Amino acid sequence: MNQSTYSNQLQMISLTHQSKVCNSIEEAQPILRLCLTNLGQNSVNTIPNQYTSILSDNEIDQNLVCPVCKFIVVKPVECQDCQYIICFKCAQQTGMQCQEKDCGEQFTSKPGRIHKLYRVMLNQLEFRCPNQMMGCQALLKYDQLDDHLQHECESRDRPCPNGCGSD
Repeated sequence: MNQSTYSNQLQMISLTHQSKVCNSIEEAQPILRLCLTNLGQNSVNTIPNQYTSILSDNEIDQNLVCPVCKFIVVKPVECQDCQYIICFKCAQQTGMQCQEKDCGEQFTSKPGRIHKLYRVMLNQLEFRCPNQMMGCQALLKYDQLDDHLQHECESRDRPCPNGCGSD
């Protein structure tokens, strides 16, 4: 995919999520690449001003991108034979069976049970909170992101304190 097409797709995603508050990593998955911070000197900033930075396709290890949904893997599971990783949700859609050529083995049944190298690679990714448009300025490692969105983010949806069910 060329840089122009990729930038156009990301711009469309960013417009869709401008006012949406993400309460879990699954909700944030489509915009996680927009929230990546690049701590290197060659920072790429090709997305509209509301997102701080982005890494291009070739700057993120493709082993960390789910081959089914094409997003950064969320709650990854690993093939017990070829060690291929995929999002838990995407694996469920395949019947928890690896779709790699000539494999067909089962994926691990528990999300996050992946090879240590993949865990280390994922945890080296640093993100700005997906709710940065709503004011949250947190910088988070991959393994902190879901907990932050569910419990700590100042911008997350909160139920009415009166118990009426409204946000």
